Amino acid sequence: VVVIQIIARHQCRVNKSDEKSVVLLKIEILWRELIMKFSDRLKGLREKNDMTQEQLAKALHVSAQAVSKWENGDSLS
Repeated sequence: VVVIQIIARHQCRVNKSDEKSVVLLKIEILWRELIMKFSDRLKGLREKNDMTQEQLAKALHVSAQAVSKWENGDSLS
């Protein structure tokens, strides 16, 4: 969010050829924030329901490693 605010403040200095780069950077930042929100929510719900990663993995028919990666945001980016 801070980076987006900095970009917005300085966007007047960005020429037309750089506009696409600025938009792509904003999208990447928003995507990363979305991934982290999902990861935090997944872990929070799993812990709230007193489940281990292994139990959640079994319920979802995936590996515990997949759940771990989702919670760390590793395999979503």
